Amino acid sequence: MEKTNAAINSPLLAETAKKLWYAVHTTGCRELIAKEYLQEQGLQCFVPMTYSDTDRKGQPTAKHLVPAVHNLLFFRTPLAQRHLSPIINNCPFPIWIYTKENSMNYFPITDSEMAEIRLLCDPEYKLTEFIPRNQAEAKVGKQVRIIKGPFSGITGKLVRIGPGYFFIKTVFNMGIMLRISRWYCNVIE
Repeated sequence: MEKTNAAINSPLLAETAKKLWYAVHTTGCRELIAKEYLQEQGLQCFVPMTYSDTDRKGQPTAKHLVPAVHNLLFFRTPLAQRHLSPIINNCPFPIWIYTKENSMNYFPITDSEMAEIRLLCDPEYKLTEFIPRNQAEAKVGKQVRIIKGPFSGITGKLVRIGPGYFFIKTVFNMGIMLRISRWYCNVIE
């Protein structure tokens, strides 16, 4: 019994037992191929998806899921950074893990942060748009926390566009913009 407890308290095991998410940048719209590769390596993956209409000549419009933002995916792993390098380097095409600013250390994403991202990227929520990060950051608005509805507790920016209000959350190279009532938000001071 003591051996088991000692093993659980081992710093090496503690380092590998903590699972973190990381964001990956691909090239050439290969996010789905990169997802398959990383899943083959035993990693849990998530690609933000959205429904798209396809209109083929003479055929009715069909909706199917496509990546919402090209060249971006997330994966979850208990492995330390030094153990991830071989997996990333052995990918058949170039992929990069986002790093902390002015650092070579990978940018970790906690489970709670990733839960927010996954919730905001739910393709079943029809009032979501994905915009480039620079456009999201250029929009003028107030920092808010959503206080009602399925997105309660999430913080971001509330902007007015025309007659409506939109909540914007910036994540890596994308902005997630969803239509929301301003009465569902509290300004963060």
